[in-house]
Amino acid sequence: VYFRSDSTTYIKEDGTNLLFYVKGTKALTVESDGGILHGAWNAQAAITTSDRRLKREIAPLQRTLRNIIPQMAEQSKEQRGKVENRLTTKGASDDSGTDGALWLLRQLR
Repeated sequence: VYFRSDSTTYIKEDGTNLLFYVKGTKALTVESDGGILHGAWNAQAAITTSDRRLKREIAPLQRTLRNIIPQMAEQSKEQRGKVENRLTTKGASDDSGTDGALWLLRQLR
């Protein structure tokens, strides 16, 4: 398919794919299972992708952090006091010592 205004802008079929050319340069290849964008492309809105093959062992972040960050109740009173003082001086709320995971999530906001 050629366009009247420009003989170098056309769509070509090669037997299995559709090839889109703009001013003689291949811009897009459409295949039966997807396609290929050639060159630099811009999007007017954010593009997000999600590939289930990459998702394994998904767990809530708070639960994961709780497994990594030792709980304050399990620490000795001396350590707990030092950590609470450190957190309080850095602007953490009074309940920050009860759950290190929640404190960390609040700091990331």
